[in-house]
Amino acid sequence: MPTYGGDEVNALVIDVGSTWTRAGFAGEDLPQALFPSQVGYIESEEDVADLPEEPKAASPRPMDTDVEMGDATAAADAQKQQAEGDSRVAEKGETRKQKVRKYFVGDTESSTWRSGMEIGGPLEHGLVSDWDVYEKIWEYAFKSRLHVRPEEHPVMVSEAAWNTAPLRAKLVEMAFEKFNSPAFFVCKTPVLSAFGVGKHTALVVDVGGQMTSTCAVYEGFCLTKSLVKQEVGGELISEQILERLKDEYKYEPTPLFDIKSKAPVDTLQQPVVNRYGREGTTASYLHDMRLRAVQEFKES
Repeated sequence: MPTYGGDEVNALVIDVGSTWTRAGFAGEDLPQALFPSQVGYIESEEDVADLPEEPKAASPRPMDTDVEMGDATAAADAQKQQAEGDSRVAEKGETRKQKVRKYFVGDTESSTWRSGMEIGGPLEHGLVSDWDVYEKIWEYAFKSRLHVRPEEHPVMVSEAAWNTAPLRAKLVEMAFEKFNSPAFFVCKTPVLSAFGVGKHTALVVDVGGQMTSTCAVYEGFCLTKSLVKQEVGGELISEQILERLKDEYKYEPTPLFDIKSKAPVDTLQQPVVNRYGREGTTASYLHDMRLRAVQEFKES
């Protein structure tokens, strides 16, 4: 067991938000990994055979003292018939369709165009709603970005101030059973924000991608009775920018994956774009790519 209090092993810290995911090592000033929480996935169906239960093995024949040659031949014929019967039973097994998802996590993987790829996030109203996507984000952060083995490091994860006990229990279950974490701790986001500026008592205003909340922190504890939240965040501003561009300027941003070539135009004129017109582009992927373009617009 590694020593957690010393410098031999650093704890892993991961914060999965509705728009961005941050991951790094405890004790460092900045996270080492920052990537979108939106994950691409392609869903397909595969045939799965429901084989019947294996027949019980026949009891071994008691050994006789005197064995004739004819008995050995009969035993071989019986075994051959048994094998043929088992193969016929296996062929009668029914098949069913099972949905299988292939995930693409990370800025580059999720933004690369693929036919039929959907885009989705793990959170809804600030709480985990898709545990498969949530697990893939953890796996990508630990193995592909931090390049560590999670079973060798204690893990600390942030949670919303209004998180429920069943969701927290499932989070702990995933940490210990899926990733084999030797130690695990869950801390509320307002407390981490207050500690980040060196305060143990503060009024924290958290503006995220989907939610905005205010919560009072006293002596390192969240006063949940003071919690106020609403579904207003940065993504709402991005949606309003897209609506204004469409209503007032009759323009919808063209994502980079669909631009084949562009022609120079005068200032304040509509762009002249030659598009690829890729078939198989899903509505969720197209909308997410437009939101990422608006995100760069807001940051500029």
